[in-house]
Amino acid sequence: MPLLTDPKTAGIEAFRAGQPTSTSGYADGSSQKLSWLDGWTQEQIAQRADVGQATSDQVMSG
Repeated sequence: MPLLTDPKTAGIEAFRAGQPTSTSGYADGSSQKLSWLDGWTQEQIAQRADVGQATSDQVMSG
């Protein structure tokens, strides 16, 4: 089920769509799966940082 985009971008899009890491569609241990997981994880971290920043901004202004 790999997408036509590069694996890292597909991982980012999968995280944004709420898909678990088990849906990558790439073979375990393949470089494509590792790239997909990298994109998924980086997007997760980025979104958590955004939430943390928003919470911090609310505390500072409140």
